[in-house]
Amino acid sequence: MQYLITPEIKIELEEKTGLTVRDLSRMMLILGDHKLIKQEEGYDVFANINDVDTTKLVVVLDQALDGEALAEENEGVLYSPLHDNALAHALMRKFKLQLTPIVTINGNLSPSWKAERMGTFMSLDQQYTGLLSPENEPLAYVHRDAITAIGICAMMAVGIGRTTFITFNEAGNASLLYMAHENVPTLYNKGLGRTIFPAPELDQYNVVGVPADILDAAIAKARTELEAAKAQEKSNDQANEKPLADAPQAQDDAPAANVQDDAPAPVIEPAPAAVQDVAPVAPVNPAPLIESVAAAPVVDSAPAAPSVESSPSVDSSSAPSDSM
Repeated sequence: MQYLITPEIKIELEEKTGLTVRDLSRMMLILGDHKLIKQEEGYDVFANINDVDTTKLVVVLDQALDGEALAEENEGVLYSPLHDNALAHALMRKFKLQLTPIVTINGNLSPSWKAERMGTFMSLDQQYTGLLSPENEPLAYVHRDAITAIGICAMMAVGIGRTTFITFNEAGNASLLYMAHENVPTLYNKGLGRTIFPAPELDQYNVVGVPADILDAAIAKARTELEAAKAQEKSNDQANEKPLADAPQAQDDAPAANVQDDAPAPVIEPAPAAVQDVAPVAPVNPAPLIESVAAAPVVDSAPAAPSVESSPSVDSSSAPSDSM
């Protein structure tokens, strides 16, 4: 998947290969208020846009290149964002991230770091009818390197690796909804396919914003799906309604016999019935009362854990060394 960052920069997020170190380094610097001023084969040059005296940062990604020579040539400082604790702290403050160490997983040693942003969304609260948004969605990413985990979680906070949906309220007004892949299963209980519709063609604009004409086309498409869903729901309701009188009614009266008008049937008077004494009815003991047994308390089953898809990963084959 491709994400637009600036007119000059696009981030590639592949399902199999994940995120490259170059894209991660670029995004960390851009989110830290730096600007890419030069990009060459194997290295980039950034400048701090907040400094009065511009400081150039030379990020060398190809270990075959002479970093010191390139830094001197560009009158800058040899720099690696993946080894800068100050930049990581700045991103944590900017996006309100927390960092937690993980020692074991299922009893096995697995030293790593978890960067996360705790949102206000309560996915298991059935009384909570709100939906996720870029500001309150909980995000998390685990990596063996703390700075890498912080960098990727910060990228997720601005929309990279998140899926776009179009949702309609009761008044029929449309709005955009962004969700991380691992949070998407919660939408199935919130109206996915009924009032919420995926718009994957808008994912690439998560960072920079969707152009008006493209957004209008996506909303029109989603509105068509909304009307189709309403029609299908109405058709299902009508099919489930039981008609009041579908079965034929049985006739109580038997068909009358043919009667001859000229020969009326003779009237036969019934013989008087013999009077018999009514035998006394033996008293019947009433059935014993059975006390109602209290029903066992109903225990709600634990909610099923949502399926978790992989978040953006980093191509470890091109990870920078500590010598940068």
